[in-house]
Amino acid sequence: MKNILPNLSLRNLLLIVISLSMIIIISSLSYFIYSNMSAEIIDQEEEKLNGIAKTIDTKLNDLLEEGEIAVKLIAKNTAVQSAFADRDREMLRNMLLNSYQDISQEMAQFQFHLPDSTSFLRLHNPDKYGDDLSSFRFTVNQANQEQKMISGIEEGRGGYGLRVVSPVEYQGRHLGTVEFGSSLGEGFLGEIEENFNGDYYLYSLADDQSVAWDANSSNWIASTTDSDPYQVKSELISKLQEGDTIIESRGDNNLLLMPFEDYRGEVSGYFKAVYDRSQIVNDLNSLLRNVIIFSIIGIIISLVITFLVARKIFNPLKKFEGMFASLALGNLNVSYPIKTVNCSAIMDCEEESCPDFERDEVTCWFDVGSYAPEFGEEVHCPKIKTGEYKDCTECKV
Repeated sequence: MKNILPNLSLRNLLLIVISLSMIIIISSLSYFIYSNMSAEIIDQEEEKLNGIAKTIDTKLNDLLEEGEIAVKLIAKNTAVQSAFADRDREMLRNMLLNSYQDISQEMAQFQFHLPDSTSFLRLHNPDKYGDDLSSFRFTVNQANQEQKMISGIEEGRGGYGLRVVSPVEYQGRHLGTVEFGSSLGEGFLGEIEENFNGDYYLYSLADDQSVAWDANSSNWIASTTDSDPYQVKSELISKLQEGDTIIESRGDNNLLLMPFEDYRGEVSGYFKAVYDRSQIVNDLNSLLRNVIIFSIIGIIISLVITFLVARKIFNPLKKFEGMFASLALGNLNVSYPIKTVNCSAIMDCEEESCPDFERDEVTCWFDVGSYAPEFGEEVHCPKIKTGEYKDCTECKV
């Protein structure tokens, strides 16, 4: 490089410097544009996924609120209280079964429990009762012990459920509890999938020994598909346990990992949602391709303009370079207009519109001749304008 630079002409050196500067500037601007536009696309993508997470959370809260309203109406119904106080299972069944069947799609469970957490009546399964639930239905235990409403997500034998358990009193005596429950399983995931197309999974973060789960060959509690090829790393599990919602891009897919809390306010499990992002990947690739193409076109145009401008500037100077070379070699007959003249008198010119007409001590080559445009002036010399002379070096002046 050190040997090359000294051998470059001023023109070529300037061309290289300007060209490299234009390449760097255009490349930097292109990178800036691509970075900002791609960041905007990714931000919109994450905003959409956060919106889905918020929708899921809102749906959970709405189901709990609906359950709380329904269970309060039952717990405060005096006829229900009286029948429950008399332990009249058949009376409760006749009073409530038809009404429950109208809402059974929304409320998967409707049951009464005794103060020791023994099942008294299941409206969703009337023939099954008398079993002890105290070993795994902790919301029922807590509602009986504290005699206040307990609501939230709880693990059961068949998976997670949204539970609302309310104490029932009659004439100042605690009778037990009444419960509404919604399944947090494939039905819930299917409703989410109808609104937001994707694959959905429900995973537990609880101790495997905490609940006697029903037999399930898969690693998840519920899902909308038969397989899950998207493994979650241990460091992400740790973040989920801390309550962080995670969005992760994996090639043509996005993963949304959303933890949820149980009735105690502790993180108990998480939703996993997988969404196709191939269209976004294609958009980003198209954006990158277009930015590169326009950058190359811009660089080429800039280089062409730089070359043309340099030629416009340096070509006229070549003529002077030749003059100076001839002078250096001793040719004193070279015509170089360093003196002032009255060109109209010498040439017997009658161009009265010329600024140098009948003026003494003018430098007509530069004022009105072929070199005038190089100095921001207009050509007035009739010899040049008519093409008789190509440039002022042909003139005897």
